[in-house]
Amino acid sequence: MKNLYKGNGTYLRRRSVENVIQELRIQKEKYKIKEIFFYDDIFTLDLKWLKEFRVRYKEEIKLPFKCMVRANCLSVEIATILKDMGCIYVDMGVESGSDKVRNRIMNRNLTENQILSAGNYLREAGIKFNTLNIFGSPGELPCDMEQTVAINRKLKPSGAFANVLYPFPGTRIAEIAQEGNFIDNKVKEQIERGEGTYRGATLLKHPFDKLIFKYHTFMPIMLKLPKRMDALILRLPPWGIFRLISIFFITNPRNLMIRVKEQAQSIYYALFRQ
Repeated sequence: MKNLYKGNGTYLRRRSVENVIQELRIQKEKYKIKEIFFYDDIFTLDLKWLKEFRVRYKEEIKLPFKCMVRANCLSVEIATILKDMGCIYVDMGVESGSDKVRNRIMNRNLTENQILSAGNYLREAGIKFNTLNIFGSPGELPCDMEQTVAINRKLKPSGAFANVLYPFPGTRIAEIAQEGNFIDNKVKEQIERGEGTYRGATLLKHPFDKLIFKYHTFMPIMLKLPKRMDALILRLPPWGIFRLISIFFITNPRNLMIRVKEQAQSIYYALFRQ
């Protein structure tokens, strides 16, 4: 993204506290909203901004909310601020439990200790959290996938999203995949046409493609069961019924009901409000 926007102005732009509060005020009055989800990739990136926003938010909005955080942008102080503002749960990217995959391939620059500490900060503050995980990176081995399940067991999140790597054109990870012969001309054309999804089978020519799909299907369920059952679960076929069941394990019940409601509304508007 930095390369795409180079020479076209400031790369990182932050909306002012006043600007965000003004929009929230309008939405609250117009739609009578009861809960907010901030889709900022790192809501806690700027501590000074967050402190100023907390004062205005508590005075003028006062609604429960969800946000997205990064492990190295959390601390005891930040978790306390979020709780004080009315944060009820957060999504936190783990991506992989393997240091090799997380840092050398995905370039996340996060240690396991930072991730586990972030989970403790949230838990101690009384904030539920979901983790975001990715299977199917180029060069990822079965032992790396096992480590992703293991770090999640240590974190004990309310739920865990298990997605499959999608190598967007122009990204470094797509280049790594191509250099490692995980992408041929056919796959490259599929990606450029926008085919495939991060919630299905991998497009990569990956030697562990079937196992990737199984972890994508079963990991949310595995985290709710004893570790000794992992091998048995991974022998099951990743049928649609199991994928449906896993939906009830990817997040906490409150978030799940909101997502179900959103999907129902989307279908309704698509079918009957044209």
